[in-house]
Amino acid sequence: HNYQVLTASAQPSNLYKAFEQINEPEPISGIILACMEGGKLHKRVVGRGIPAVIVDHDVNFPKIGSVRPDSHQNAILAVHYLAKLGHRKIACAQWQKIDMNPWFVRGYRQGLRTEKIKRCKAWELLVELSEKGAMEALDQLMKIPQRPTAIICFHNTFASQLVAVARQQGYKIPEDLCIMGG
Repeated sequence: HNYQVLTASAQPSNLYKAFEQINEPEPISGIILACMEGGKLHKRVVGRGIPAVIVDHDVNFPKIGSVRPDSHQNAILAVHYLAKLGHRKIACAQWQKIDMNPWFVRGYRQGLRTEKIKRCKAWELLVELSEKGAMEALDQLMKIPQRPTAIICFHNTFASQLVAVARQQGYKIPEDLCIMGG
C-alpha cells in the first residue's frame, strides 16, 4: 500500500527528538507508540493531528487508542503450561509499575488457584525492566528458602535479561530455573 515503516528507540528523555527524526523530511501519517514514559510526546502527536495508538498498555490519553494483549489470560496459560511440565513452585516477575498492568498478577494468581498450586508472596517480584532489575530479581529469587523452579516474566525483554544474568552467574536454564517471557 506504499507505506513505509520507520522505527525509533529512545530513552524517555529523548522520545520527542526521536519522533522529530522520523517525522522529517516527510511528515508521518500515523504512529504506533510502544512506550509509557512519553506523556509530552503523546500530547504533541495528538496536537499535530497524527493518528496514534499505544500498544502493550491500557492508558487513558484523549484521542489515542490503546491495544494491549490479554495479560490475564496469558498468565493463566503460562502457569498451566509450567504446571503441565511438573513445576509446583512458580514465581512471577511483574513490572514495578503494577498499576499499568494489574491483569498479569491477577492471571498468575488465578492460574495458581486453577492448578491448585500454593501461592507464596515472596515469589511475586516487582521488578525494573533493566539488566539491574534482572540481577536484583535473580538475587531475590535465589535467597528464598522455598526457591521457585520456574518464573513467568511480564515481558519478553525482561525474561531475556533474566536468562542472561542467570547464565552469567552460573545457573543452568531451564535446569536450575525455568524462565518464561510473556
